[in-house]
Amino acid sequence: WVSPVAWRGWYELIYALGAFIFFWVVVNHVRTRAHLWVLIATALSPLGYAMALAAYQFFQRPGALASSSAAYALQLSPKFLGQATGCFADPSSLVVCLLVVLPVLLVFGAVPRLATSLRLLSLYIAFMLLGAILFAQVFWSIGVLLVVVALLPWLCFLRPVQRRGFSLLGVLLLAAVLLLLALGVPQFGAQASVALSHEGEAVRAILWPEALRMVSTAPLTGVGAGGFAATFAQSPAVSLADLPITPHNDYLLLVSQYGIVGLLLFLGPSVWVLWRAGREWRAAHAEQRRSGVNKKISSA
Repeated sequence: WVSPVAWRGWYELIYALGAFIFFWVVVNHVRTRAHLWVLIATALSPLGYAMALAAYQFFQRPGALASSSAAYALQLSPKFLGQATGCFADPSSLVVCLLVVLPVLLVFGAVPRLATSLRLLSLYIAFMLLGAILFAQVFWSIGVLLVVVALLPWLCFLRPVQRRGFSLLGVLLLAAVLLLLALGVPQFGAQASVALSHEGEAVRAILWPEALRMVSTAPLTGVGAGGFAATFAQSPAVSLADLPITPHNDYLLLVSQYGIVGLLLFLGPSVWVLWRAGREWRAAHAEQRRSGVNKKISSA
């Protein structure tokens, strides 16, 4: 209702309602393991196909897309040719989806709570996810991967020697894989050159300041749902050949379109759930210590 582009605002409302329904079900109706497994299977079901298609795009057909549900053949945008996109038609969306799941699988494989077979399966799937991320050739994800492999051992192990050792090992292994790709796959170097230009990932240097300028003009309510592209097109300061739909940053997109009020409404429920979860974990840990059970609860 408060948007310079009403039809985009309706799309944003539909997305928000879908996210709220999923959030509500997770918070209020997951009472059994069966409920939890249904939600997990629903959320992760696209991953297998996305990874398989990413490998097919990288090695066989760079322009292949998931077009079985369309009445016509879908074409990949020319600027993404050579990058794996999975079933998302956008490499960044594929990478974000896989990065959400990758740390969980690494924790499952590292922490000695599951059976050995399940731990090995988790690590195997994690390596496939890592391969799909690298096939996408989205270079900001490399920084995220370095942070993930460096910090996860500090959440999985209690002994400082194990934490430092596995953190260093993870960083070295990832660096070795990246070095091999840079030396053995020429298209990685070409994609890196594109990423450093305004036609690639460096475009954020233009989009982020403009998003912050939008926030400064309407800090409380933002420019309106779906209004980032329309407001950017009218900017007197910057312009691009291709009109961006988002600033390539979800938080800046939220605060620029919905203002501080919208950002708080979005983050509030998640922060509340995390706070409650932390309080319950501390209470369970304290109860275990009082009961004298000779077990340790790792921070993972």
